[in-house]
Amino acid sequence: MATTGQSSSTSIKLAEILLHEGLITQEQLQTAIETQRRNPEQQLGAILIKDKAVSDKDLALALSKTLNIPYASRESDMLSPAGDQELNKILAEDFCRKNHVLPLFRHANALKVAVADPTNVLLLENLRLMTGLYIQRLVASYSDIEANISLLFGAGGSQLKSAVEASYENRGEVIVKKESEAKLSLDNLVASAEKAPVINLTDLLILQAVKDRA
Repeated sequence: MATTGQSSSTSIKLAEILLHEGLITQEQLQTAIETQRRNPEQQLGAILIKDKAVSDKDLALALSKTLNIPYASRESDMLSPAGDQELNKILAEDFCRKNHVLPLFRHANALKVAVADPTNVLLLENLRLMTGLYIQRLVASYSDIEANISLLFGAGGSQLKSAVEASYENRGEVIVKKESEAKLSLDNLVASAEKAPVINLTDLLILQAVKDRA
């Protein structure tokens, strides 16, 4: 679990890099730090981007240059997760979105990941402990990581989670499924998620299994 000291240390290192590269002013930094104090769960880089103090891409490029870490973007193959390694089972989707991390490739005892803030030593250590693997890092923009997380886990990932939650909330409700409804398309299933949560859960599980075999 992150401590205030560890979080502050990460923010200071990132701030030093951005100030050194002339990408932000001291005033912009101070405003972002005050925001982070009120919302400690937010990363400093994400706050600066939201405040339009620095662009998403410029921040990633500055970190890559200063730390001598390869930069990966959606335009390059470097940010494409390996399709045959079931990387979506190594790290949870919620964890990836919260920490802006994307698993890319596993080889032997090493896992290559893209992170938005490679100065976050605590995150890298947590990744090592969670996976039991040596972590190799690339740096990428927040937006590119977020987009490829969606590609890795698919729209069905979030829909499946919502369906599970809805089914538990409606355990006592008996829903009778007509035979014709078995031919519903994925689009229709997603659209009808809120109306028939238990049915939606069953169908999404089947469809997810089909996708995993493909």
